[in-house]
Amino acid sequence: VRLGDVRERTGAFTESLDAYREAFRLASDDPMEQARILVKRARGKERAGKYPAALADTTRARKLIDGLIGTEPMAIRARSYGVASVVRQGQQQPRAALESASQAAALAEEAGDDEALARAWGVLDWAYFMLGEPEKAVYSEQALRIHEERGDLMSAAGVSTNLGAFAYFAGDWTKALDFYAIGYDSSSRAGAMVDAANALLNTAELLLYQGRFEEAQSPLREASRIAHAARFDEAITFASLQRGRLAVAAGNTDEALEVLEETIVAASSIGIEGWAYEARLVLADALCRFREPSEALGLLDEANAAAPPDYVDLYRSTYARIHG
Repeated sequence: VRLGDVRERTGAFTESLDAYREAFRLASDDPMEQARILVKRARGKERAGKYPAALADTTRARKLIDGLIGTEPMAIRARSYGVASVVRQGQQQPRAALESASQAAALAEEAGDDEALARAWGVLDWAYFMLGEPEKAVYSEQALRIHEERGDLMSAAGVSTNLGAFAYFAGDWTKALDFYAIGYDSSSRAGAMVDAANALLNTAELLLYQGRFEEAQSPLREASRIAHAARFDEAITFASLQRGRLAVAAGNTDEALEVLEETIVAASSIGIEGWAYEARLVLADALCRFREPSEALGLLDEANAAAPPDYVDLYRSTYARIHG
């Protein structure tokens, strides 16, 4: 199990799943331990972008301890719902994430599992922001404090990066960059380079929106290198989206269209329709600038038809600008 933990932290996801698989086999006479391992394996699968398989493991973990009472089974249930909420976050499904995170938080609080509670709080805040209810996102500072008190740099880094995203959506871009820098530093010190890549990608995205195209290239290149080395499809796809934005800004028409079309396919293939929607919007913008506006209008209609409803609301102003 420890071997799986170390491999998962460093981004060796396939190898971590092999270790958890063997640990699960060796614990065949202990359903409680098997349930714990399944939750860890689900986390590893989520990190590898294997979302349906991760959700299946969380469900299987709960079934293994069905009917068991006490603090330990309750904590395992809390962690299983917590991983499920992170999967839904990765899939850009805020309502489903909110439901799972709420279950995780309630169970974790009752079980006295501060680690699980802090992780659930982080997803709750993300879901509230995505659903247009930022006034309800009040838990991240408490979550960060718990992770820091436990010395959990990796989880603290994730919360810091999320806080950067919240500041980004609130329009405080200076604060967002500060949080992204903290997230990158904490992830790097924890040896969690995939998480460091996520912080770099968020940084690159913000710099692109600010028109700081030269500055965006370095974090984008480094994040792409890390993502490809770890075979981390989620980060590879998000990096591709930012490469498309950069190509549009630079006026590289053919590259922009090719990269963005690839991004749409990649995002849909791993179940992140929110990013596919963003890529369609950027592609429509490129078509307006470089080719045929009528083709862009058709793509906008296609984008809205395929997009998660919450994403349509979140990017309504972007859609209106391109449509206009």
